[in-house]
Amino acid sequence: QLEVDVMGSRQRGDLTAELEALRAMLKFADQVPPGAVQGWLIHLCYDGRERNLPKRIEKIQNGLGRQWDAQGGGLREIRVEPIRAWSVLGPFPNADGRALETDFGPEAKVVLDAAYLGARKRVVRWRPLAALKDRHVVLRRQFGEVTEFAAAYLVTFIDSDRDQDALLVYGCDDGGKVWLNGQMIFRLDGVNGFDPNEHLIPTRLKAGRNILLVKVVQGHGNWAAGAALARPSPQNGVLLPLEGVRCAAQP
Repeated sequence: QLEVDVMGSRQRGDLTAELEALRAMLKFADQVPPGAVQGWLIHLCYDGRERNLPKRIEKIQNGLGRQWDAQGGGLREIRVEPIRAWSVLGPFPNADGRALETDFGPEAKVVLDAAYLGARKRVVRWRPLAALKDRHVVLRRQFGEVTEFAAAYLVTFIDSDRDQDALLVYGCDDGGKVWLNGQMIFRLDGVNGFDPNEHLIPTRLKAGRNILLVKVVQGHGNWAAGAALARPSPQNGVLLPLEGVRCAAQP
């Protein structure tokens, strides 16, 4: 009956009623095999036009306050909170398309009080971002008119109460690189649309202070990045938050 309610609400275009029915159905999710849950969620999100599936999933995720990631033909639930404490540096030029391989200054060492020569020969400095309302950083909002063919850096300082393995759940638009404690753990070249759960990067945190540095290279259109920390292994197909960590925009 609940599935009938979901489909009926969808046909009427009543997202509120659809979400209420979905919330009721999710109470049963932990009582059935993960594979069945994955197929069931795809069926619920699918509206007959495959190109709309990502948008429907995003609406459902936002409405329910829960996330699922398309992996291996199914949906894996993600219960992690995004990192919201970041400092940002930029913009830097990318008119020649070489920004990905150009070190504009902070890649060898993050120095928060340093100054750098940015796009249009302007001096740029690190600045902490205000508390994020979005689940990711929308870089187009940070740099005024310089939002095409550019690059920027984000940094967060992660305190871990112990040495521990982790998964970095990461998404970016367009490409870029990620370093943890000075070691590059991710690289993506070319045009890429933003999906906050697109990349699951195995990594290891040390006890104490860890520095996560992100470089996001922009062509044109959307420009964004987002990250979260998850436990290294899913439990019953579910990614859970990493414990014993705290993130800050400044040390």
